[in-house]
Amino acid sequence: MFKALMISFYWKIMVAAAVHGLLDESATKAAALTTISSLRQALQAMNHLQEASSLLYFEVQLIAIPEEAIHRLQSFLNVLNGDKWDVERALTLAEIFKLQLQSSDDPVRSKAEDTFKEAEELFNKISHTFGNIDLEFTRISSSHTFSAEEKFVQISSLVERYFEVNHYGQMMLCLTTALSEPVDAYVEQVKYATELQQQLADEMGSEMMQNAALMRAAGSANLNASEYGFALNALEPQYRNLPEEVDPKSHSLLVTTMSMIYGSFGNNMEALKAAEESLEIAKSGQSYQACSDAAFILGLRHLSISEQYPRKSAEDIKWLSSAMDILKGWIESDAENGYTDGEIQKCILVGKWENLRASDEPELKITPVEKPWIERVKKLLPSQTGALKQSELVDLEVSMLMRQENFLESSKLSTDYLNDLDKLSFVPPMIKAQAYSRAALQAWLFYRAILGENKATTAEERLQATTQLWSALDLANKSLQQWRQTSSSELIIRSTLALGSLLSDVIQTISDDLERDLLSGFMDELQKTETLCDDMRRSVIPIEGLASLMNKRLLVAKVSSLKIYNLGLRIALRLNDPAEAWTWLQKGKSRAFSDSLGAKLSVPQRILQRINSDQIACDLLKAEQMHLDALNQPGVNHILVARELTSIRKRVQEYPPLAEIARIRNTTLNLEIDPECLDTALSRTNLSRERVKFVDWYVPSSKTKDNPQIICFVRTLDGTTRTKQLAISATQVEAWVSKAFTYPDMAEHPLNKKTGNRLLQEMNALVDWLTDYSETGDLLVLSPSGKLNNVPLHALFIEKRPLVERNLVVYASSAAIMSQCLDRSASGRNCEERNTEETTAFLAVYEEPLHVDERSLIFSHIKALSKVLPSNVLVGPEVTKSRFVETSSTATWLHYHGHARYCKEDVLKSSLILSNGEDIFDHRNAENPLLGRDELSVVDIFNTTMPQGGVHFTIIACESAAQDLSPGDEPLGIIPALLHAGATSVLGCQWPIKSSAGRAFSEAFYDEVKYMRSTTIGGNQTVNLAQALGITVGKMRRGELGVHYKQAFCWASFAMHGLWFFPSFNGET
Repeated sequence: MFKALMISFYWKIMVAAAVHGLLDESATKAAALTTISSLRQALQAMNHLQEASSLLYFEVQLIAIPEEAIHRLQSFLNVLNGDKWDVERALTLAEIFKLQLQSSDDPVRSKAEDTFKEAEELFNKISHTFGNIDLEFTRISSSHTFSAEEKFVQISSLVERYFEVNHYGQMMLCLTTALSEPVDAYVEQVKYATELQQQLADEMGSEMMQNAALMRAAGSANLNASEYGFALNALEPQYRNLPEEVDPKSHSLLVTTMSMIYGSFGNNMEALKAAEESLEIAKSGQSYQACSDAAFILGLRHLSISEQYPRKSAEDIKWLSSAMDILKGWIESDAENGYTDGEIQKCILVGKWENLRASDEPELKITPVEKPWIERVKKLLPSQTGALKQSELVDLEVSMLMRQENFLESSKLSTDYLNDLDKLSFVPPMIKAQAYSRAALQAWLFYRAILGENKATTAEERLQATTQLWSALDLANKSLQQWRQTSSSELIIRSTLALGSLLSDVIQTISDDLERDLLSGFMDELQKTETLCDDMRRSVIPIEGLASLMNKRLLVAKVSSLKIYNLGLRIALRLNDPAEAWTWLQKGKSRAFSDSLGAKLSVPQRILQRINSDQIACDLLKAEQMHLDALNQPGVNHILVARELTSIRKRVQEYPPLAEIARIRNTTLNLEIDPECLDTALSRTNLSRERVKFVDWYVPSSKTKDNPQIICFVRTLDGTTRTKQLAISATQVEAWVSKAFTYPDMAEHPLNKKTGNRLLQEMNALVDWLTDYSETGDLLVLSPSGKLNNVPLHALFIEKRPLVERNLVVYASSAAIMSQCLDRSASGRNCEERNTEETTAFLAVYEEPLHVDERSLIFSHIKALSKVLPSNVLVGPEVTKSRFVETSSTATWLHYHGHARYCKEDVLKSSLILSNGEDIFDHRNAENPLLGRDELSVVDIFNTTMPQGGVHFTIIACESAAQDLSPGDEPLGIIPALLHAGATSVLGCQWPIKSSAGRAFSEAFYDEVKYMRSTTIGGNQTVNLAQALGITVGKMRRGELGVHYKQAFCWASFAMHGLWFFPSFNGET
């Protein structure tokens, strides 16, 4: 008996290895079948029927044809005579029942119900603990009448029954089966099931089950926009550090999943790399299906990359062609290897591509290029295939008919298919959404065909066209509502945009009142979809600093998401609602950066004191911190912990005593600035609320045909918002930026020529309108959009002087960034009180042997400034990376004079040039340009820790204020890095300046700072940075600091980012 048991275990191990791609699956199963069958027959002949039954159940799993397996089981059943073998008879009947349901032979399938009843009676007779549960499990999982959603619900109900009888192995199998199909309508139940699966895996101590639970959780998270980040953070560490012993099939599946996750983030090149890797891994194993599935994903990745380029461009054609080559090659391979599902899947995709290609080629208008692929799929599908499984085929066929403008047939096919779906008891929302979407597109194309271009139409034709258009709108809305029942976020976003596009046609045909009603209703839909985009971004929990920010930026940059914000803004403008339009404009700005800043904000002491007396609030914050800490632990299922953290944060947000913390973190689109904090800041600088204006610009794409003009916004703290359309377009701005900042190497900067001031004023139209919307001395918070980030808006003229001289001017990527800086300045110091000299630092690095005189002047200049504002001084070799970081950790005011390097190719490599500690004049190779140098990169700055409370940086260095702006106006550069690290205000240079100009500016600027400190009343030592900047710029522009600094090149480069004031030096009140 022991030998038989060992042989059985051996072959089970070999078969498991083959299933995972380590061995040839077909050959291994054949050898196992021969051995196990012989051994089973020998045991049966010796009347060891209990042992023989165990081998038989393994044996039938190795037989491909259900009827043959049934015959062997039936033969064995005939020898099980008498009550003694009731258990074996029941278990054998259960196996027969399972195989009968799998059979394609109708007479065999018809016997299944009788077998079920016979087995059920025996299980009841012997009071078997789980036999009847197994029968129900088999019935449900084998059913062809249940939808995936119905199966999920019914199989999930069996989990509790297995739990009650302590059958954990079958409970895990049940969970895995329940989660094997997309179940869009039951997202919350899926979350619960995956959590239960993880818990069970933990209890059983199975690493394989734990990995399966993680993969299952990641799969469901990747379908749900609000959990994209969870999926990435959960699987990426496992992807990067996979054990060497993992089998090819599991390895390939993991890498394929990573490819899909990267694709969800819009990171198509990483997705392509992972897809290529997945195929290579699959090829190293023995599973053809794994290879074919990986090839399909690779083809999809090539198609996704092609979509990044303009239609019919060389790059688009290249990637499309490579995708089709991959898919067509594997289609033939699938046919040779009998992988029908893979062949169908790829044929449909190639057919869709043929449809897209023919749509761009007028000469192919009536040619049915899709037909061969349609016919091939029809031959592959069984004759009795139900409506649900024909969805993709119908979609392709309708697309072909619509392309050929055969609207009568396409309409009939769409309508018939919808009618077929209506006859079913349950249709997955995704299938129904696709059907409605297909019918909507068909109706819209029919509408366009009736009207034609410059085509004369009759009243009857116009009525018919209008009917089709309204039908399209209705069907598109139904499609969107069905998509909302799924977790397919990308398709919800696309469906929303499609509905908006149809609406733009409809409103051309209706009255103003009806237009307002329709647009207002659609705005509600848009808000729901925007929440999805918001959840998508927030799913990347900022626990990894810069890495988290970069992943958030990828999600923000998705074209479909950007279109949602743009559409919301345009509809709000059409509804004549400037406040709502401004909100949408802000929603589309710097959201990833704002998230990251919010995560680093400290809770002010006054709030902490209030919370400490509330036990519920304390418990919630402790639970939140515990889960944040857990996310950084190796081996944790990131998805489940992140879901729990999201749940806790929702409770934090809903608990009134913690509402202020939620506001600080999530602020702010409606200027929810802490009134107490704001009033204190304004009183310090003698400003009233009415004097604060948020200034923004909507810059329509320059690619639009009519080249629309820029629209400006001014919003006050009470929410009043006014707009004005400017007499300048995005195209004009782009032309000016090119003229002002594109010039040959070694040539003079255009703004430094005698015509520099005149060139600058060509853009005055961007700000001169503020004469009617603001008063002299108002605080203006500028949040430029798109190309305007390359224009020195603060230096443009209004009322014959630069804006920065007329007003207090600061830049903030969005209102949220300004609010977060304000909150940070009020959070209080986190270090013991020290005198000003200990918390103020002046640093200078100019390690250039060929500019010794300038180096000496800079060092003398820095030492002189330190007398104006007592401080710690570091120069030359003293300013190493470690000393800079150390000084930044305690300094609340830091001034740096030196070089900055802006890297356009990779802004993360932009840096401040420091010293490596070597004295260049004590070295023989003093002419080496890199001698004595080190760099503090953007990455280094992001990882720097600064004191709490107000922190100011002055960076007098070339292009220190230059930023990389990704889609969504997401900033990245030295200044954003400083703000992220803890600074509340940064004064920098927008383009390269002369070192001598930087010295002249700094000397005058600190004279103003000194004067402000000497004239303040009482203990208020607040420095009005924006005012000091404006006064200094004015002196420079008028030639008071030297006639050679009068051109815009010198004075217009200096700009303030963040707060307009510095609250106080450490130790001051």
